[in-house]
Amino acid sequence: MATKLTILIAIVCIVRSVILAGTLVFDDLHSVVYNPSIQSFANIKDWFTNGQSFSSVQGIHAFRPLVLMTLALDHQLFGGAAWGFRFGNLVQHACACVLAFQVMRALFPRAGCDATTTDRAALIGTALFGLHPIHVETLGLASSRSEILATIGLWIALRGHLANPQSAGRRAAWIAAGTMVALGAKMTGILVPAVVVLVEVVLPSDRSLRTRILGTLRTRVVSLIPVLASLPVIVVWYLGRANAMGARIAPNPTMMSNPLYGAGRGMATQLEGAAFFVPKAFWIWLWPSEMTIDHTEFFGLGLTSGPTIAGALFVVLVLGFATSSFFRRPILTISVWGAFAFVLPWIVFPLNMPLAEHRLYPVAFFFGLAPSVFAARWWGERTSARVEPTSRARLSRVVPRRIASVVTTGVLLALTARTVVWSYAWRDDRRLWETCKEHSPESFYVWANLAKCAAERGDLLGAVRANERAHGIFGAKRPVLLALVESRLNALRAAPRGDGFVDATKRRLSDLCERWPDRWRGAMHLSEFSEVMNDGKDVNLARLGAAWGLSMVEIEGRLADSSLYAARAARAGGDRLAALVILDDALQATGEQAPTQAEANALRAERCRVLVESHEFDEASRELARLRTSIGPAAPMDRHVLEVEACFHRTRGNRAALARTLEVMRRLGHGTSGLDLGSARSDGAKPD
Repeated sequence: MATKLTILIAIVCIVRSVILAGTLVFDDLHSVVYNPSIQSFANIKDWFTNGQSFSSVQGIHAFRPLVLMTLALDHQLFGGAAWGFRFGNLVQHACACVLAFQVMRALFPRAGCDATTTDRAALIGTALFGLHPIHVETLGLASSRSEILATIGLWIALRGHLANPQSAGRRAAWIAAGTMVALGAKMTGILVPAVVVLVEVVLPSDRSLRTRILGTLRTRVVSLIPVLASLPVIVVWYLGRANAMGARIAPNPTMMSNPLYGAGRGMATQLEGAAFFVPKAFWIWLWPSEMTIDHTEFFGLGLTSGPTIAGALFVVLVLGFATSSFFRRPILTISVWGAFAFVLPWIVFPLNMPLAEHRLYPVAFFFGLAPSVFAARWWGERTSARVEPTSRARLSRVVPRRIASVVTTGVLLALTARTVVWSYAWRDDRRLWETCKEHSPESFYVWANLAKCAAERGDLLGAVRANERAHGIFGAKRPVLLALVESRLNALRAAPRGDGFVDATKRRLSDLCERWPDRWRGAMHLSEFSEVMNDGKDVNLARLGAAWGLSMVEIEGRLADSSLYAARAARAGGDRLAALVILDDALQATGEQAPTQAEANALRAERCRVLVESHEFDEASRELARLRTSIGPAAPMDRHVLEVEACFHRTRGNRAALARTLEVMRRLGHGTSGLDLGSARSDGAKPD
């Protein structure tokens, strides 16, 4: 059996190796590529004490020290290469498959499976889990290894519990260790002891207890005492998490108006969403015909809507059937309730979107338990006849086995092919979202990400068109309108359009100012609009834009943010002295309005631009040096530094240096609009 398992794991690794090629995309950009905390083990303290260390984006918090530890290890081993992080995911997936096999091999005998059926079912279940295309996202996103590691923690606890029925001490140690691993990777690790309890209640080690409940409560309770060993682990984890994140369950972005997106969902909306997304999760596992990132499209839900009623009925019937199978089909009970246990947190807590494929990683394992046993028993049907079979009897014995082997092999081959195809889509972000668009053309989320891809490759009008499509699908979502306005402003900044484009942008901006919950965002974009519409000659428009920008601080905004937009508006109108005064005041601010490190970097970058445009190249060089020192080791890849360097080389007319800087920016996914070589001089002379 060890040989068969080794061959199976090798096949899984070969099939999954397709995911290794390409660049990191999507959430990996902020959590891996631009995250300085994983670039050195010197940051290990922050992994346990600072929730912000999980992301380079301010406001995105997570307490996942084990994930950060493994990402840092990958960074050290492979020098930050994209394939190295995905290789780490692949190694962890292989480990998870081995542990899943061991869990199934220990679990199925408790349900009455003989040794042959157990081994066959464990191999089928491991192949189904290891090769299923629903895990493509989990392996494609380096940051999604949180699901893999949390599941490994669950298997450690469950395998230790099942393999040591006679030793309460060993079970307690394994359960505590598994809970610690799972919680170090993700919050859902808190479900580990609950799943152990589920398995022990449905399939106790003493098979005489299986058909009795009330008369054996004491015995069952005693058998579950080792689960209490997980409680100290949970307490320590909670205290550490509270210290790192302020005891928050998750950030609460109040601007999210999508009832399926998180933060503002009430329990009624949660249940409505679950009535649709729980059946959908099962359908995607059963029939993976579409590759999606989170939910596919927005549509109205309600307690009386068809999808809600049908989905709720499906969930109730499946859970009811699984519960009624407690005595006759215990594996089915564990399969359904185990899967539902890992779906339940996304219903009770409005953490984020209700469905994302990487969250189905442990769910897929439980989904596969009952089908694996069914296939193994079907495969071995009528093989235990003791009498010499007749030709007809031999036929009746062989045909079911052949049908079972053909069907099982065919299903696994089909899943493998789908896995390979979907893995290719993760080679770059544009291909990823184009593939998602083919399956979900009415997903505002897909179109919004296509707009980001277009903007990053300099197709600003393409970004506008994609954002218009996203807004047309879900106009009620304010962040979609915000992205649309910003894409229009970026297009105007790069190359002002005709009156129609400008008027449409004004209407979108007016709509945003009216609908946004605070005036700060409106003042910011009014200042930005004055910047992009100024041709460098309208001093009055420059002053008005600067005033709009500075008014942001009067609406409880940060001085650094307000000053940045005000300085940009002043610079666009040619009032560079006013821009320098505004920036210097912000950099010298003290007290509550003193700029953070990130804010100071942005202000210094803008000051460099003003100095370059004023042809104060010596002072600009000194300011750029201060900016590099402030940012530290990440400076060569920092967007602010690269943009200032490009502006510097472009203004000086240094084509070769500008070309090198732009190439680095493109490789890192930074936009390069307005910084092209067209206006750079080859002689290095100062432009007139």
